[in-house]
Amino acid sequence: MKVVSVTILSLLGAMACVLSSYAEPGPAWPSTPKGPGCLDAGCLAATKELSGAEIAASESIVKSWRGESVLVFHESRPSVRFPVRTYGACQLDIGYVSGASYAAFALKLDGVELGRTRPVDDDPAPRVASFPMPHGGTLDLVPLSKQPLAIFFVHPRLPQFAAVPASSWKSLGKGRFESYFFNPVPYFSPLFELDAGVPCEIFVKGKSFLKCDGKAAVIKPADGFEPSLTRLELKLAAASGPEAIKLRTSPLGGGRLLPEIPAFLADHGHVDDWPRATISNGRVDAVVAIPDPERGYYRGQRFEQAGIITSLKFAGHEFVAWNGPTPRSPLGVDHVSGPAEEFWDVVGYDEPDSDNQFLKLGSGVYERSAGGYAFYQVYWPVETFAWKTAIRPDSIEFRQDVSTKQGWGYEYLKRVSLCPGRPALVIEHELRNTGAKRLASAHYNHNFLLVDKLPPGPDYRLEFGFRPAFANRESLARLLVNGHTVSFRNSETLHSRLSGCPDAKSCTFEISHKPTGASILISESEAPFRQALYVCRNGICPESFVRIDLGSGESMKWSRTYLLNVAR
Repeated sequence: MKVVSVTILSLLGAMACVLSSYAEPGPAWPSTPKGPGCLDAGCLAATKELSGAEIAASESIVKSWRGESVLVFHESRPSVRFPVRTYGACQLDIGYVSGASYAAFALKLDGVELGRTRPVDDDPAPRVASFPMPHGGTLDLVPLSKQPLAIFFVHPRLPQFAAVPASSWKSLGKGRFESYFFNPVPYFSPLFELDAGVPCEIFVKGKSFLKCDGKAAVIKPADGFEPSLTRLELKLAAASGPEAIKLRTSPLGGGRLLPEIPAFLADHGHVDDWPRATISNGRVDAVVAIPDPERGYYRGQRFEQAGIITSLKFAGHEFVAWNGPTPRSPLGVDHVSGPAEEFWDVVGYDEPDSDNQFLKLGSGVYERSAGGYAFYQVYWPVETFAWKTAIRPDSIEFRQDVSTKQGWGYEYLKRVSLCPGRPALVIEHELRNTGAKRLASAHYNHNFLLVDKLPPGPDYRLEFGFRPAFANRESLARLLVNGHTVSFRNSETLHSRLSGCPDAKSCTFEISHKPTGASILISESEAPFRQALYVCRNGICPESFVRIDLGSGESMKWSRTYLLNVAR
């Protein structure tokens, strides 16, 4: 597959953002813009995905329109697809022919419709449609009829660059300064422009990124930056400071440059001093991490910081996969231990009246970034929700009382307890919607479980309370499936959606380890609406999702039980 890479180095001024606009035919027909940021008919024709088209002279379509080349798709096809790379949000101009026998079209970006052109019954004429494009990706031009589709250019135009203030830099002494680029969008490379009256240079990972001789500005994309936080070092004349340079960027999609690392992005792990509590019922001992925004075992955004179990011991065996923290990133994709819970779907991400912010239940309110929500991204926190903790000898309660200016509000109670006289742990939940807006999400436990931290392999067996069907057929190559039972060929990573569970009674998973005779049986109080299995070297993770859908004033309860056993 040949990818069309659009590099935009000629910068245009600011433009209005509208869903679509049309340049009506006048004395001068619209022409193809010049510069490396534009795909003309020839560039489009060179894309292998666009087979079945021919290049036509403009005068063969409109007699008074000369000097242009037009790519015409005569055959009926569902869409015209090609990738476009941009450095930030932009306006996307598309030159096309409309009228008579030429089709109007809808434009989609990664499957999401950006807008449509309107069908025209007049004689054919060249027109230009403009669409706001939030980020680069795969474009689909979908004809709205079976008539030919004619395109003569596709041009992403960047808005005006924004200046980076001098306060974004921290002095290191002797003409050296540092700044940290927070980038919430993976695989996103904005443009940086550096101009200065004195020689200067910006380094990334010890390598030169931008070098200015004091005479001409330099422009470069931020390729190779870290997906969340990248350190930049500025070196310039000792007598000068950051105010002597002009650093500008294309739109950052929610990113920013910071003089210091904020606490939620700090990558140091509190190996010895993270807050914790030990609970016991005389048979089972559990170590539970206590939430702390600065010293906590886990300080990420994805999982709930309350109720993470770092050790679960019974009869001389450990049932939690990761026991104790190590220096790690706290950002929160999979850097957690034991049973760790998450509200999977965020609230309000696409709501127009949410101030460009969204709610992550059990976590906080965060800024939206370019593109849709992704669990592996790190978002800028607007407000993080505190936990109130009550510790008892055999249980811990965590509470959150939340009220936001957007109208979201809830009371959430999580109780982790050890059952009296039984080798069992129960995690109970109560959620009440106290806000004006509906709360819709899904809750599950990412069960990072192993016996004595021994990796998955042929010694393990996972038995379901139902006959599972695996959506990911490739995962079956790493499993041995026999009815309700699964065993593992090795510890290779796999993930698959599951189906086949009819009710809550059947929603059980039992992980057993033959050499030790140890097992853990997981059961759910509610019937799942979605299930999955994730396996990696650090854990066997069966997951059942409980549907959360609460109107104002409504509440619900649900629980998960972990029954431990060691065969004698």
